[in-house]
Amino acid sequence: MRLPLILLTSLTATFPANADPKLLAETPLGSDRCPAIATTKTGEDGTPLKRSEWYASAWRCKGYRGRYAYIAYGDQREMLAFGTRRSRTTKYVQPLGFGAWGPMLEWRGSATANTPLAAIARYSWNIAAPTSEPANKGAMLAVVRVGRGANDSCLVAWVDAVANIDALDLARKHADTRVGSHICQEGQEPLRLGKVGER
Repeated sequence: MRLPLILLTSLTATFPANADPKLLAETPLGSDRCPAIATTKTGEDGTPLKRSEWYASAWRCKGYRGRYAYIAYGDQREMLAFGTRRSRTTKYVQPLGFGAWGPMLEWRGSATANTPLAAIARYSWNIAAPTSEPANKGAMLAVVRVGRGANDSCLVAWVDAVANIDALDLARKHADTRVGSHICQEGQEPLRLGKVGER
């Protein structure tokens, strides 16, 4: 059977023959694994805190080939962005709820060009509940397109790491075959890959 030219073009764009996608590197990720770069000195109402009450509120994590990961803390959750060693260049990934990133970040991309195209990061939470109820525990894998700036970097997909026994495989496959041709658009909702568990 002969495929239409449009379909062939689409397949070529999505699965470039010379991409040779693979894991390029793993780097530590998390507010407990990366050096702090900012400190909160006031409370949520703007009242100055005593020096003994100051706490770290932003971190820069070592990345890959000039790319760095940035974490910022606010409202009991951590947000993730990317940039250069000097500054953040992308918007923050807004997590699904209270929690933290880590422990590792996977950089994936072209082995030929040795250039990262995607990152896979784990976001976890474990929220205590009254004794009569189980704790709200869970984890998601974020698949992020990592470009040079905010226009070509965005959250592409989430994978429920609890509901899917093959969550990492799903995230890697999407990162290797789809992220390179993904076009970031303002207000675009990320995909939900695999099974979706209850929260």
